[in-house]
Amino acid sequence: MATEPGPETAPDPRAAADDRAPLGQLTDRCVKCGLCLPHCPTYGLGRNEGDSPRGRIALIQGLVTGELEPSSRMRNHLDTCLGCRACESACPAQVEFGRIMDSGRSALRERIPGYRGSTLAGLFARPAGLRTARWLLNLARMTGLPAIARRMPGPAGRLAGLLAPGSRPFRTPTAAAADSAGGDEVLLFTGCVQSVVDGRTLEDAVTVLRAAGYQVRVPHGQVCCGALPGHAGDLAAADRLGARNNEIFGPGGAPVIALATGCAATLLEAAERPRNAGFSKRVTSIESLLLDRLDRLDFTPVAGEALVHQPCTQRHVTGGFSDTLRLLQSIPGLRVTPMAGNDRCCGAAGDHLLRHPEQASELAQPKILAIRQAAARFVVTSNIGCALHLGRATAHAPPVLHPVSLVARSLRGDSAGAGN
Repeated sequence: MATEPGPETAPDPRAAADDRAPLGQLTDRCVKCGLCLPHCPTYGLGRNEGDSPRGRIALIQGLVTGELEPSSRMRNHLDTCLGCRACESACPAQVEFGRIMDSGRSALRERIPGYRGSTLAGLFARPAGLRTARWLLNLARMTGLPAIARRMPGPAGRLAGLLAPGSRPFRTPTAAAADSAGGDEVLLFTGCVQSVVDGRTLEDAVTVLRAAGYQVRVPHGQVCCGALPGHAGDLAAADRLGARNNEIFGPGGAPVIALATGCAATLLEAAERPRNAGFSKRVTSIESLLLDRLDRLDFTPVAGEALVHQPCTQRHVTGGFSDTLRLLQSIPGLRVTPMAGNDRCCGAAGDHLLRHPEQASELAQPKILAIRQAAARFVVTSNIGCALHLGRATAHAPPVLHPVSLVARSLRGDSAGAGN
């Protein structure tokens, strides 16, 4: 029986020897058979060949060979790709579409004078930007600005709508709890977006890991995993961020926990590059660590149903969805149900939900329908981008939580509370 891939082991590189293979070599693997088409969310919206995996690969081939000149139309076809990699999982030739798309966007950046990348990547990929974002969110919370902005049309309303009630930055713990002193050490990767807007979930993770007997350390100075700039085509910036995290997390064998599957996927795949491999190979899911120590967790019942969404990064890169379900099923009284349509992208896709809100909203509609039909008490997902997108689409009712927050709720004996 095949073993489900998971974040507890680094992904098996298909061709480690050609990790730096020329883009043309990667694209030539695609024979344009079309078996990927039924799995591509953006092709399904309009049946536009330019918005299909093979169509995008053909555009990148034309760009690389010089047969096509870069244009706004080409950029739009490449930019609207979600990077969900459903096509990659379906491809019988194992075409590495994720690498092709990142490299294709990089090639486009090089050929368009004055190219402006992702604003969000520019903000969150820098330590100063992270500090500014945390300060702005705290100021907005104190002045009640998010509640006002949610009623505004346009980008301001969309951005404010992503924030769940009570959203706040992560408060780094100052010391390990006494009951975890001397326990096995784990290192917490806080991420950029999650550390700014979803501090409660990170704090829940610290609480639960300590309850399981782990000593939790949060390395100071860590930066973005590199997903935002990398998927925008700024591969040099992504590589620099990876190298910085490699330095910050240092040598050793302690597991590294990345709560967001998007971060975990990026960190795992960075292990294929020697410069960034030091800590990437230690990336582990929090679910697997907790499942190893269920006997140490004093669960109390949590009534109701949890509808569990599977992020694309978990489905196609990190694996481990069965661990998520098993961990939630360990909570007494909780009914755990996988969300209908888990094989389709919700439309969040990093900062795609901000850059292409109409497309993102259209892709979220089946998820909203599934949530409404299920009438579950909680929606659960392991990726911060998906959580923000689904929360905005449903006006945060029911609350969208990370699995570890439901575990924390059970350990607190908080069956009646709402939200995080």
